[in-house]
Amino acid sequence: MMYKSNRQLKQEAKQALSGKWGIAVLMSLLTVVITYSFNVSNVESIAFTITSLISSVLSIILNVGLLSFFLKICCGQKESANFSDLFYGFQCHPGKAILLYLLNALYLLPGTFIYVILLLVLMFTTFASVSYNDLMYADIPPSQAAIFIIGFIVILILYIFYACYIQLTYGMVYYLLLDYPDLPVTQIWK
Repeated sequence: MMYKSNRQLKQEAKQALSGKWGIAVLMSLLTVVITYSFNVSNVESIAFTITSLISSVLSIILNVGLLSFFLKICCGQKESANFSDLFYGFQCHPGKAILLYLLNALYLLPGTFIYVILLLVLMFTTFASVSYNDLMYADIPPSQAAIFIIGFIVILILYIFYACYIQLTYGMVYYLLLDYPDLPVTQIWK
């Protein structure tokens, strides 16, 4: 099997999107605008939490619709790909899409918890001998600052590897949802 070069893939993508560039860009921008229009930073905390939740749910559902549009284009169904696909996520089991997102977040949670614990341990062990006044005035010995920075970078790289593994392992679940909408979430997640 011969692999396609980047140039060939780029040419095929341009060809597939020919005649649909405007609508593709408009749908992508509209998804961002709708999603982030609910994120208002100067509201009270409860209202901010509710609007953030609404924004997250809309983002998940609209992204399923956007994936549906691009999937149609990639699969040669360019004629049937249109603007209404943006809202396909509301028709194609929005509850399943949200549940798949929550499962993904749940799988990221252990790594995030370990990341935070390791950072706290690093902070406390690195700066245990530094006085409070030195910390307040950023008068930290260079050797301790270097140890902290190197430790932070190592921990961050480990967390990035973990997050990439989870995303690569479960990143295609929305495509499976689009291809097999009647499958239960447990089957899609496998």
